[in-house]
Amino acid sequence: MTAAGVPGRAELIAGAESRLAGDGRLLLTGPAGSGKSALVADLADRAEASGRRVLRLSPQPADAALPYATLADLLLAFPADIRDRLPAPQRTAVAEVLRDAVPPAAGPDRLALRLAVGGLLAGTAPVLLTIDGADWADPASAELLATAGSDEVRVLATSRTPGWQGIPTLAVPPLTPEALAEILSAQGLPSRLALRIHAASGGNPGFALAIARALTARGRPSHPLDELPVPAAVQDAVQAQLARIPTAVRTLLLHAALASHPTEPLLRRAGTSWRVGPGAAEREGPGASAGPDGGLGRESPGSEVDFGPGLGSGRESGPEVGPGADVRPGRDAGPGPGPGPRPGPGPGPGGEPGPSPAPGPQP
Repeated sequence: MTAAGVPGRAELIAGAESRLAGDGRLLLTGPAGSGKSALVADLADRAEASGRRVLRLSPQPADAALPYATLADLLLAFPADIRDRLPAPQRTAVAEVLRDAVPPAAGPDRLALRLAVGGLLAGTAPVLLTIDGADWADPASAELLATAGSDEVRVLATSRTPGWQGIPTLAVPPLTPEALAEILSAQGLPSRLALRIHAASGGNPGFALAIARALTARGRPSHPLDELPVPAAVQDAVQAQLARIPTAVRTLLLHAALASHPTEPLLRRAGTSWRVGPGAAEREGPGASAGPDGGLGRESPGSEVDFGPGLGSGRESGPEVGPGADVRPGRDAGPGPGPGPRPGPGPGPGGEPGPSPAPGPQP
């Protein structure tokens, strides 16, 4: 199933195309597994179908420390005879980036490079440049590539965090339970588990599919009281995301996850620093506080603090993070553009976990 075939994603794609047409640049943001790459692929296919050339870049983690690594990949997409038509200063700068010539100690001429990139892209317009994984683009390349953007030359990038090079941002929301049920069915997986898997994954399609496949690999029907398996890949992704969260934010999330009904007064009494990110609440408006990777917690009308489901929102078991911590993939512990299921109740008598309310009918 393509991203456009998932309920709710067609509207997201239409919105992305509208934003691209208006500004010429767009950054899709969301945590690992949120479906950013699938959306970029669909948008690129639609652009090609409309007659627009698509140039695809996929920076890797190792590229982040190599100046001009991502730009070099783009330049190599143009044949040498096309690059040779550039004016001499631009040809020299391009040759230095590609190491066909030795660059000076100060590096290639940045203005010449900007003009060269602009000229090459304009020469193949209309064109869409996609940068899937812009987080890993080296700073020198990122600065140059982000300056492109017009009706004829459009730039579509993805990032796990907003704010990349100041490009207008569109957050990829989590899936609804109904959309997840359709995806599971299309994958030949039991859609009857959609509610439980949605609660455990927070609507993250990558996490949800990994959990569903782990369930299928058990080779036996799932019992309603069975814990959902959390594959190692999901645990690693969640731990990596939690590791990037400032300590104050992680403490806030831990206290909120341990409370049945986290409210601002309760978190204050627990000693939590509420304003956990300089200026975050002021930027987002009253009632907001910084969450992981720039996400927010916001007070609901009942004074309860509502955290988005970026890392999952159920009570299923998962990895412990840090000494004594109990922040799990099945907790309200991550960012997201909308409300997710509430955490289950806190410890019951004797320190045993209390019952967890079901999000809907159980299989």
